[in-house]
Amino acid sequence: MLMPSPAVLRGLVEEYETLLAEETLGGAAEPGPRLRDLTYTLCVSTGTRDIRDALAAARTHLATTASAPVTTAAPRSEPPAGRSGPATAPVITLRPAARPAAPAAEAPLAADAAAP
Repeated sequence: MLMPSPAVLRGLVEEYETLLAEETLGGAAEPGPRLRDLTYTLCVSTGTRDIRDALAAARTHLATTASAPVTTAAPRSEPPAGRSGPATAPVITLRPAARPAAPAAEAPLAADAAAP
């Protein structure tokens, strides 16, 4: 399953917890729209259906990725081995396929032409 980047997931969890605390202290009877949005996003992001499960999955994911090194691909400064030219891929422009030619008007049949 795809998981959001740890930074995004951490931001969602922190915002959810902050907003939940604010709404709880404010005595809100129903969660506000942003809290509902965060609940939905966390559930979708973690593949769960309940916010408690989503928070547990997010925390587990964050705990396992916190120690993993973050690597990014550095841009190449030289072409790949065995190739000449720029190191970046060429830009490809997609064009719609040509439309088939419209059928020519049918010539009348010989029998139709001879009819009085």
